[in-house]
Amino acid sequence: FRDDLTTHRCACSPPVHCLLMRFLLAAAVSFGWSEVILSYRPLIIYFDNFADQNETDHVLGLLDVCRSGEWDSCKSVRSKLASGKESKLMKNMRNSTSFQLTVEGEVEDAIVESLVKRAHATARHPINAGEGVQIAYYEKGDYYEFHHDALGRRATFLLYLNTLEPGDGGETIFPHLKAPEASGEPPLPPAITGKMGRWSADFKVDKQEHLDAYCDSPYYMKIRPKRGAAVLFFNYIPDRSIESFAYHGACKIKGDKFKATFQRWMRFDPNSLFDKSEDDRIISRRANVGADLHVPFAVPAEESSTTPGGASETHGAEI
Repeated sequence: FRDDLTTHRCACSPPVHCLLMRFLLAAAVSFGWSEVILSYRPLIIYFDNFADQNETDHVLGLLDVCRSGEWDSCKSVRSKLASGKESKLMKNMRNSTSFQLTVEGEVEDAIVESLVKRAHATARHPINAGEGVQIAYYEKGDYYEFHHDALGRRATFLLYLNTLEPGDGGETIFPHLKAPEASGEPPLPPAITGKMGRWSADFKVDKQEHLDAYCDSPYYMKIRPKRGAAVLFFNYIPDRSIESFAYHGACKIKGDKFKATFQRWMRFDPNSLFDKSEDDRIISRRANVGADLHVPFAVPAEESSTTPGGASETHGAEI
């Protein structure tokens, strides 16, 4: 491997990063897209041509239906951060609009299901351990201040559904990472000031800056939306400690175009939306992903136990 942004030599530490890089590269090759590793900490991977135009057009069509309120499998989501009530440091953290698909909407739509499976395969993360798909919409003046996708979200996957030109804004910005071409000292104070809390998974923010000046500066790492491109970044390190460098934001839309993203958060725990579904067919369809490769367990007849899936069975029977 060459030691540049496109490919990396495996003289890295810890060694698990090298293995992960090889797995991710293998996924990119098998699915046919190209990848760029933007950062090792946090681990950020950019995928060009993750989705084709037919797929992005289809999801944009779903967004239109969601905005019209005509689809029962799509619900408007208002973040607690939107009003600033949950942030003691800054009011009006965001003003974009998001819609969350129900499990039925996610599983029954073939293109959405395909995108979700590919995203999870790329992240090497179980498909059942993820939040419901969200489609976010930003129009002129919309933004999302610096924040961290913590709360048990191991990784964040963003698929850009349309292209924004330079000067239009809308970039995904990481204020504690330098742009590849940046050099010298940071031109602005730290965007986030804080310290690790009592637990390693808790980061206490003492001070937070507004993102506008950081978005305007070429010093900080920014990813401009491009139709069909995707970015995957990890919010925790392998021991489940929070990755403090994973703070990010969405720069304000300056032009007359809009920005739309397909979003998926990979979690440490299962998707709770499945518990709310009343459709056994939908539940079993996701629960049985990969089950065609399972070899049944056989246990002594005089005992009883719980199967790996959680169902109680009499021992001696095949599970």
